[in-house]
Amino acid sequence: MSHGCFRSDRVAHRLPLVPGQAGRFERYPQFDRGRGTRGVERQSAALERSRSNRRSAEGNQATAALEKNDWRTMETEYPALPENLCEPYCARNFRLGRELYGALGTSRDDRVGRDAQIKRNYQFFNAPVGLFITIDRRLGPGQWADLGGYINTLAFLARGYGLDTCPQVVWIRMYKIVGALLNFPPEQMLFCGMGIGYRDPSHPVNNFRSFRAELHEFCTFHGFD
Repeated sequence: MSHGCFRSDRVAHRLPLVPGQAGRFERYPQFDRGRGTRGVERQSAALERSRSNRRSAEGNQATAALEKNDWRTMETEYPALPENLCEPYCARNFRLGRELYGALGTSRDDRVGRDAQIKRNYQFFNAPVGLFITIDRRLGPGQWADLGGYINTLAFLARGYGLDTCPQVVWIRMYKIVGALLNFPPEQMLFCGMGIGYRDPSHPVNNFRSFRAELHEFCTFHGFD
């Protein structure tokens, strides 16, 4: 397992993640543009430019690819969902999409609005840092499960520093662009992206909570009678 990292000085506007909010998390190490956590010196200007340029190139290439192709039909190395998603998962997935886009004020019939929201994924929703997480393609289902735990741990660690995250499987549709820009070794497969920043509490998507299945729908207890 491995991950690549981008840093950007993009200014957030009305999106789920914002670059920073000074003083918001008093009990955690503070982050700002000039320094990382306290005591970490600013990177060299040349490295900053390199990161910014690479991030811009990746974003521009992703945008250009989306302009030419329907994102739903773009090639991936593994399916985000099974081709014929069975119940109850199909209904749950449909409900999640309906409620999420409803919170954003975008109807199911608003193809333009829905596509615009999808495209924001490829700017990491304006987060200042984006991760690309890969896995060795020679590994199997057990290691994929391990990777899920790894990603969850990253999210928890970020919260420990007052940061928010947004895992994004949609990046698998740009695996060729990302792999070429980051020079992935041939055995490494792009598994997902993850934006890291400070959530915008005023954005509707950050006040949306997805529904939860009842405990008896997914869990059975034995020996507790």
